[in-house]
Amino acid sequence: MAQAENMIDITQNMDVFVEVSGLLKAAAVNLNKIASDLRLLSSGPRGGIAELRLPEVQAGSSIMPGKVNPVICELINQVSVEIISSDQAVTLAARDGQLELNAFTPLIAHKLLNAMEIMQKGVDIFVSKCIKGIEVDISRCEELLKNSLAGVTALVPYLGYDKCSQLAHKVIESAQSLTEVVLSEGLLSRKELARIMERESMTRPGIINIKNSD
Repeated sequence: MAQAENMIDITQNMDVFVEVSGLLKAAAVNLNKIASDLRLLSSGPRGGIAELRLPEVQAGSSIMPGKVNPVICELINQVSVEIISSDQAVTLAARDGQLELNAFTPLIAHKLLNAMEIMQKGVDIFVSKCIKGIEVDISRCEELLKNSLAGVTALVPYLGYDKCSQLAHKVIESAQSLTEVVLSEGLLSRKELARIMERESMTRPGIINIKNSD
């Protein structure tokens, strides 16, 4: 907390509070993105992505026995909505002040202080009841990676876009994996393909020289 340098200006212009509210809104947007990503990655366990397991903090769904809802992530989503709407109220209240006095300062104070409080409490709960207890389902990640067509993108520098597009369609239409299709067509050797499809290779910038690799 600090006293305004110009006490006359602060009765007229609320832009400093609009700025603080905007920073809170930006933080809330990012926080919402993180919570939504966690909800998506933990969706399942059978009908979703299910790469992550979130801590179970309550009994579960009221209509689906055994289902555990991502309630802490949903709490953060709601905190974000509240802060974003509060920012709009602060903006409009600051805009509507007239001449020497902004009569809507109480609304600005109420919305801004409330936003700061729920942001602090929300982050504390998010960290303690969700983030710290997240587990990665390694076997599920392996399964999704094995069945994914994302690897075809790594083949583009060696086979060309059009050929890789054909390969992707062939994999979709058949019961074969990408590796099986590439090898059956004799496009790359098993050693070359294994080198390209290494996780470290696919996630590292640059193109691998497969002809001279060990």
